Amino acid sequence: MERRAPDASTHVDTNPIHHTDLTPYAWSYGMGAESTAGICRMLTDPSTRPDTIAPDYSNLVVVIAQTGDEWSTTGKLV
Repeated sequence: MERRAPDASTHVDTNPIHHTDLTPYAWSYGMGAESTAGICRMLTDPSTRPDTIAPDYSNLVVVIAQTGDEWSTTGKLV
C-alpha cells in the first residue's frame, strides 16, 4: 500500500496560535518583592501582559537562579 502525505487543502487549522512561530519570552525572576509583584500582575491581569506573550503563556520562560544567599524562607515561599 502506498503512503501519501495528507492533502493540505482539506486540513482546517483550528488553533489560532501557531506555537512554532512564537519567540520565547524570558522573564528574569529575582524572587524579590518587585519580581513577584510583576509576574503575579501579568498572570492575573491580561491587560498588563506584553503582546509578545501567548495568551496561554506557552512561550513564557521564567528564569530563576538560587545562589545560596537567599533567606531560607524565600525558596520555600516562592
